[in-house]
This record gives sequence, structure tokens and C-alpha cells, in this order.
Amino acid sequence: MAQGFYLHVSGTGCAAVRSKNPLFQSVPFLERIGSLIDEVYFWATHSGAELDLLLIKNGTRVGVECKRIDAPRLTPAMRTALADLELNKLVVVYSGTQPYKLADNVRVLPLSQAIQDEASL
Repeated sequence: MAQGFYLHVSGTGCAAVRSKNPLFQSVPFLERIGSLIDEVYFWATHSGAELDLLLIKNGTRVGVECKRIDAPRLTPAMRTALADLELNKLVVVYSGTQPYKLADNVRVLPLSQAIQDEASL
């Protein structure tokens, strides 16, 4: 069986998400997300741009990307998601240890910080 997960969220809406990204296989991360949001979606375009998670809470749109690289950078797909989805912010979760800013509304966070800090999502 391929690695991945399925997440079903009910509330103002429901969605299913599947990811092969090992960062999403962190149970505390999934539990944290589930307690903070009203709706969750996976988003992709026909041209190949995608966003791992689109979280919606009280009308605020937060994009979440998970990366397995040492220093994530702003990608064309992230720029497309920011514009097309009108994201309030984009959080890039990675396995490193230092948070940093990629753009005005784009932050890179270690997985441990994303789990612990409700305001980061």
C-alpha cells in the first residue's frame, strides 16, 4: 500500500485529502489542523500547480505546503495558489529547525513549530 493519508473534515463543509508527503503523516500535525479549521481541501490546476492543503477558518484562507528540502523557496506553483485562491497567508512546513519569511504573506516553519503554534496556521 502506498504511503499517504486520508482526512475527512465535517463542519461547514467536508473534504477528503490524500498525500504521499511524509510530513503529513505526523499524527500531531493532522490532529492540530483538524482542531483549527472549518474546511480543508487539496488544490491543483490542469497546468500542474498544486497546493497540499487549503485551510479555511472563519473565512480566512491559509495555504499549507510541505517540503522535504533544507531551504524551501517560493515556487511558481505557490505564486499561482496565492493569486488564484486569494490566500491570506501561505505556510510552508518543512523538516528543518529555523522559521523564516519568503514573502509578505509567506512563512516557512519547522514542523515542530507548526504543530505547537496555533497562530502559525
